[in-house]
Amino acid sequence: MSTKQKTELEGQIISLREEYTAKAQPLQKEIQNRLQEEQNKLLGLIKQGIDAVAAKEKYDVILNANSVAFINPDNDISKLVLDQVGKTN
Repeated sequence: MSTKQKTELEGQIISLREEYTAKAQPLQKEIQNRLQEEQNKLLGLIKQGIDAVAAKEKYDVILNANSVAFINPDNDISKLVLDQVGKTN
């Protein structure tokens, strides 16, 4: 393969890479937006589940497990919240 042919192929590869990038960016943004929408929906369902469990079990305060260094594992309401979220679907 001659030097001229190599240069032409390199130019074509660069052009194709730029074209791919230009087409991929909007798709990537759309994927990110949809992911964010679905995460927001899920977080909303979880919050509703937490609120329902808190009302039913008469909790005054519910903290994220990461918020407290020491917790009583017998008071973990995660399963109750998951069951509540499962009921809404």
